Amino acid sequence: MADRDDLQISSNAGRSAGVNPYRAQSRPEVTDLRPAGALTRTTRPMELKMLSTYGSRIALLTITLALLGVLVGPPPGPAGAQQPAPKCSTVLDKTAAPNTVTKGELVTVSLKISGSCPIQERKADVVLVIDRSRSMDDRTSPGGPTKLQAAKIAATSFIDTMDPTLVRVGLIVFDAYVEELTYLTSDQAKLRAAIAAVPSASGTNLVDSLDAGYRMVTSAGIRKDAQPVLVFMTDGKHNQFTGSPPPLSAIYPIIAKIHASGVTVHTVGLGPAGDIDEPLLRQIAGDPTHYHWSRTGDDLESIFLGIAGIIKATVLFKTLTIVDKVPANMAYVVGSSQPAALWDPAARTLTWTFNSVPETGHTLSFQVRPQEGGRHPTNVEATADYRDGFDNQNREPFPVPQVTVLVPETPLGCVCRITRLKVPQAFIDMALANPPAIMGWNLPQNPNKPGSPPFPTPGHDWPPNPRRTCLDLQNRGVPFHPLFNSVLWRAGCLEGADKP
Repeated sequence: MADRDDLQISSNAGRSAGVNPYRAQSRPEVTDLRPAGALTRTTRPMELKMLSTYGSRIALLTITLALLGVLVGPPPGPAGAQQPAPKCSTVLDKTAAPNTVTKGELVTVSLKISGSCPIQERKADVVLVIDRSRSMDDRTSPGGPTKLQAAKIAATSFIDTMDPTLVRVGLIVFDAYVEELTYLTSDQAKLRAAIAAVPSASGTNLVDSLDAGYRMVTSAGIRKDAQPVLVFMTDGKHNQFTGSPPPLSAIYPIIAKIHASGVTVHTVGLGPAGDIDEPLLRQIAGDPTHYHWSRTGDDLESIFLGIAGIIKATVLFKTLTIVDKVPANMAYVVGSSQPAALWDPAARTLTWTFNSVPETGHTLSFQVRPQEGGRHPTNVEATADYRDGFDNQNREPFPVPQVTVLVPETPLGCVCRITRLKVPQAFIDMALANPPAIMGWNLPQNPNKPGSPPFPTPGHDWPPNPRRTCLDLQNRGVPFHPLFNSVLWRAGCLEGADKP
């Protein structure tokens, strides 16, 4: 017999009792899914209403929490989780100008690399190595300070511009001997006093002084989170008047150790170029932009302040190597690279190496002469391999610019008669195929006066100052020789019975 609380609904019974069957059907029986034999109970209508209300609230709460999760984001990771390492962004550009040239004309290729890094406080341990030889008593200019006084002013300004909480400075001076005045310290008053008291003495010992600077800047007291920097200044070449001087050759292993250690080096040459060993100072610096020259000493302070600015600046690249491969149809003009690059003629590559590159970056350039007509790239590829200010290693390609190379009409008919008589045809053909390769091509007869328009413009051979577009023999009275009596371009030919 059913419990009196059970809700039993029958469609027919509802009709006979006068109950609206649709209203009764809105409360269907809830089936118990528990196993047979378990205590069962049918839910009352009031309980159904409460369960429905409770379920709606749970559903609403679940949706709300889900939306909050989307808006707020996932919960924070476990304590101590590492954030992604910061990176510097870079901008690489490469151009070639002019964009359209005649075959054999100069094209200047320029590479620009710069970028930006997140703000960072830069610590540095800097060692100043300063020459105090007798020549430092010479005056920078008539009535001006001595070179030693200028060096003291420059070094003091360098120290004053540094933040002692970030930068420590050590001081070494040298003549024939080397003296360590102060080890790395942030006590700027101590450094100023030491600089002010420096006297001059005889001799210039570049070998031992550079070695002393290297040993201090790589000593155990260098902070691991600080940039090691060596600033080396001299006004002379290696010599020593007393004692047993080390040979200059002993300096090259020291230079190799410095470069291998990752120390940033700045060198300063003070005085006329003939008084200092500029190639050696450039080699010590390693980076061509880290050699600084002060001819008189009047600009020595600004040079030292510039070095201080580089040290304090955000470093875009700790190391940077740029390699540019020149194609076979572009003739590299040897010695044209700025700053100077290492040219490998076998691989046809130019290589630049830099250290501690600031965010302003570097601009490089070199020149080529196109050897083939048409539209051609000025390089096979150019890449920048670097370690940025946060030690991220990367390689990026530069764009590849192209130039349009025009081949001028061959000046057929303007080969002088004497040239056809005495010069081998193969040599004539070679000259006509590449006119700029022969001396004088398309130049005015008188280079110091305005000339006719260049070939092939109509009127290029008109007086009073025509262009040199006729192939002639240098010395008409002797036989042709490819080295000693070759051809050149003249403004017209000297024709006649006695002058063929």
